[in-house]
Amino acid sequence: MKKSVLGFMVGLFCVGAAFPAFAMVKDADNILQKIEKKLAEIKTLDTKLVQVSTGQPKAEGSLILSRPGKMLLTYKEPVTTMVIADGYNVIFYDKALEQVTYLDIDETPAFFILKEGFSFKDDDVKVLDVGRKKGKIEVTMTQKKNPLAGKITLVFKEKPLKLLSWTITDARRTKTTVTLQDTKYNVPVAEDTFVFINPNRVKRAY
Repeated sequence: MKKSVLGFMVGLFCVGAAFPAFAMVKDADNILQKIEKKLAEIKTLDTKLVQVSTGQPKAEGSLILSRPGKMLLTYKEPVTTMVIADGYNVIFYDKALEQVTYLDIDETPAFFILKEGFSFKDDDVKVLDVGRKKGKIEVTMTQKKNPLAGKITLVFKEKPLKLLSWTITDARRTKTTVTLQDTKYNVPVAEDTFVFINPNRVKRAY
């Protein structure tokens, strides 16, 4: 697969590394059950976001998500890339480079966020760490069958339980953190929100 020069955008959903397991809090099973229940309640999500990545300037944008498998991620200028998940692929479109890159959803950590009926006990999920600090819960996981897709840490406010952010870490320990703001859950979302039409048939990378 050819690699596209998309800067930190590809770092948001596509990283590579194998990671060791960590010690978990004693009530990890109870915490994971509560998070599974909370995630199952999320059918759609509409939020503003702030993204910080090692060695890159802060970026702001918005995220619309519809489970299973659909997402639209857009950024304010000067970032020129948008990301769409159409139920099958995660599509990176860079307006400045006039380039489109397609990745299978299963090849990216977006898999964890977009999957409907997600369970930490799924055959393809490996929980690496469950931690608690300062009223927050952190759950770090990777794909059991595809650890090279990277690891993702979901951060929740514990009381009441609420998704706050996620962090993706690559083999060089470069981190990309996305923090959610003004999040609206289970709001109506038009299906054509997630349809990508290649403008002027710009060049396609794989």
